[in-house]
Amino acid sequence: VERALVDEAGGNRATAAAAYDRAIATIGTNFPDSPALLSVKARKAAFLVRNGDSPGARALFDEVIKDSAGVADSGAALSGLLGPYFTLLSADGSAGAAAAMFRAAQVMQRPGVAQTQAILARQLSAGNDEASAIFRLAVSRTREIARTEGEIERLSGVAKPSPAQLTALAAAKGSVEALRTDQVRMQAKLADYPRYKALTPTNVELTELQGALREGEGYYKMMVVDDAIYSLFATKGSARALRIGTKASDMGGEVAKIRHSIAHEEKGAIVTQPFDLDRARATEWASQFTNWMDRGTPSDLLKASIYFDLRGLCGNTALVQPLRDMITHEAATLPRFLRQMAGNALQRRSPLNWRGAIDTRAVEGRPMFDLKLQGSALFVEAARLYALAQGVSDLGTRARLTAVAPLLGVAAQEGEAWVSAFEFLQLLRLQLQIGDGTAASAEAPQGNPNLIDVSTLNDIDQRMLKETCKVARRLQQRLELDYLR
Repeated sequence: VERALVDEAGGNRATAAAAYDRAIATIGTNFPDSPALLSVKARKAAFLVRNGDSPGARALFDEVIKDSAGVADSGAALSGLLGPYFTLLSADGSAGAAAAMFRAAQVMQRPGVAQTQAILARQLSAGNDEASAIFRLAVSRTREIARTEGEIERLSGVAKPSPAQLTALAAAKGSVEALRTDQVRMQAKLADYPRYKALTPTNVELTELQGALREGEGYYKMMVVDDAIYSLFATKGSARALRIGTKASDMGGEVAKIRHSIAHEEKGAIVTQPFDLDRARATEWASQFTNWMDRGTPSDLLKASIYFDLRGLCGNTALVQPLRDMITHEAATLPRFLRQMAGNALQRRSPLNWRGAIDTRAVEGRPMFDLKLQGSALFVEAARLYALAQGVSDLGTRARLTAVAPLLGVAAQEGEAWVSAFEFLQLLRLQLQIGDGTAASAEAPQGNPNLIDVSTLNDIDQRMLKETCKVARRLQQRLELDYLR
């Protein structure tokens, strides 16, 4: 690849193209279906764009995106290489280009998704049930296939093979076919387990998404690729992809202008200006947040609990920062609002009866516990309130609990207990919702995926759940003493 870049810089286009082809052939032989192969193909496609062969570049990029579906970590390998492809598609403007952009956007997997899948894969591999055993065997088969294919390529490349090498080549070809058949059989079995499905997400075609839209509905998506921002708009019968004029690097400056239009300092005094409606509708949200905190009606508190955890998910998240700063700093100055939030959070108490046992409710004749409403929500609401009161900008419940504990003067053990209790509830919810083959993960009663039959938990999990409820009760007692006494 480096030789190709040198040749291109020297104006030797034919030599550069040949160098790219040699790199593709070499990597394809030694590392088939690998991120490295996708990367070098994408680099050649970009070379074709730079040298005016847009149709050839488009075809090669299409091939890269198609092949990436079967290659692990393809998103990381293609990061920073798809800019020319998005430029071609946005210039095209057709429905086909929009579908291709939608497909390519799914390749650029967010790091959080990849990390979650890695954690789930480790959990599945470390299990001791049938699904885990099949998964470990399937991984082993994949490695054996890769090794055998490499051996076939090596033996096939021998100019004058000996009889022993010919025999070994025939045996390797027979072995790889048997391994592939066995792998297909195991993957078919794994498809019956929800946990495995979470590790093998399938891409969605734009036509499928459009089929789910109703008349009058639309889908809009923004994507940041390198320093450019692209958007895709689709309705039930049409689709269009285009490039937005603003650069990603300029977005921070636009956000600063929005913030400056709300309030800025002049000669030691805070001066407010009319909202710049051409640059921001986010200021309308800022006004709504202020009204909710000033009024504090039950409806306002409900909206606060929903919207106060807003965060940027993709693109330039600096657009969200003015709202986050306003919420973090203004809420801490309104004791009445914090007291109202505390009263609202304490309407649901930790589900322990007077004997200290878990207070379940009968659903379809079974003792049920709501892991969300009776469990994790208690920690989420307390963490949100304390974070607002202490000016903590973290958004995740774990991060908030960790940050506020020392600010409240809480002993390290108690703060760790908050986090451990919350994570135990989240683990139970995850096991329940993705299914782990136990009775507790059976079909959700009354359509509620958070209801768990306490009687199906083992003794240790039942004791852990009880201790978690005790931690939640102590946290709520602290909340009551701080804000309602």
